[in-house]
Amino acid sequence: MVVGRAQLGLQIDPVTVAVLGYQFPDAADYWDGNWLVVDIRAGKTLGINRDPCLRTDELHQFHEELSAMIAGAPMAKLVPMEPYFELVLTKNADTDKTAVSARIWSSGAKEQETISFDVGADDLSKLRCDLDDILKEFPVRARNVH
Repeated sequence: MVVGRAQLGLQIDPVTVAVLGYQFPDAADYWDGNWLVVDIRAGKTLGINRDPCLRTDELHQFHEELSAMIAGAPMAKLVPMEPYFELVLTKNADTDKTAVSARIWSSGAKEQETISFDVGADDLSKLRCDLDDILKEFPVRARNVH
């Protein structure tokens, strides 16, 4: 799932979130310093290119929710402040699968589209490892100052 140091990312097929870097690499404050420039893909046609629409604190919150979900919580959500992308994971009580719903406002699209699919426990663990790697490279800045 992690593409390398130059480009870290999350992949939960068919959704990929590639983190390209901080929008403001030299900013140290909470508000400007935590925006990430990302490429987001959902399937072969939906995508957002090089857009600062995700924050490190949002990834941190998703990491906490995903960790709780792996431990037994029913849901984890990545719902950024900018409304271009949303990822919702919901445990299926009847199977060992997790339902994933990804909504994305693709470049040039007039409305959001949703892709839904199922993943297993190994996919969730791999996703959490990807988040660990991203948050090591792009930690939340000035966390206690906002």
